Amino acid sequence: MSDIFSRAFWIWAIVFLIVYGIYVETGLTLNATTPARAPIVVRDVLGTGSHFLSGIVTVSSSCDQLALKVRQSNSSEFSLIFSTWQEPSIPCVVSPTPRVFRTTVFAPSSGVHFVATLDDETLPLAVFPMPKIN
Repeated sequence: MSDIFSRAFWIWAIVFLIVYGIYVETGLTLNATTPARAPIVVRDVLGTGSHFLSGIVTVSSSCDQLALKVRQSNSSEFSLIFSTWQEPSIPCVVSPTPRVFRTTVFAPSSGVHFVATLDDETLPLAVFPMPKIN
């Protein structure tokens, strides 16, 4: 009788290790194909009815330039739409390159939410409101 339990235990252990190995391998494969982006830190200097936004976005190469459009999605949400274009007059190095952005959004000082995309990919944002210094 104990021989049956011993065999059942070993079969269960082997099946568990195989399934766990497949789970880990699948997770590593999926994470390798979808790299996680660090959130874009946005400084939001609050003015009367305005937000002065600034921060840094990392683009994929040194010849990529950054353009920004702001679109109001609804009464309380604004979309920061970043797009890249290549500057042909500079030598291109394929390496992550930081690009600074600044923009002004005319909206109430509170109750506003910002979202962002870079070339139609969603970007995580970390918006830090700061009082305006007079």
